[in-house]
Amino acid sequence: MIPRNKIDDVGKRSEVKSVGVNFLFGEDDDDANPKVYIGEAENCFERLKQHNRDKDFWDVAVIIVTNNKQNQFTKSDVKFLERTSYEIALERNRYKLDQTVPASSFVPEWRQYDLYDILKTIKLLLSTLGYPLFEEIRKTKETDDPDI
Repeated sequence: MIPRNKIDDVGKRSEVKSVGVNFLFGEDDDDANPKVYIGEAENCFERLKQHNRDKDFWDVAVIIVTNNKQNQFTKSDVKFLERTSYEIALERNRYKLDQTVPASSFVPEWRQYDLYDILKTIKLLLSTLGYPLFEEIRKTKETDDPDI
């Protein structure tokens, strides 16, 4: 999790220069509703610096990379995670999406299972950080008695 005003500080960490998925969170200027951009990059730090120049709405970035040198994300992995994250966020409709539809990528079925497991971790992480992007909106139970 990277506050926008700490971008230069985070550049000292080697892991942010890895292949990964990034989420930019902020508010829509028109109606103050939550807004998100979901992206992927071969070098998350360089992409984050570009977003700092080009996108105004965001205050916080969350970058997802692996810390396992033997099982690092491939470009296809992060494109799959980006597209799947976008589709889930669109379906949940909790945040306004600030982007075009990401391209699909081919990922073998066996790897998709690994990536869906990683998505579960991303969902938990984002919710814990206060960004329930993938959480369903729960409807309250309606009753006949308006006082309840």
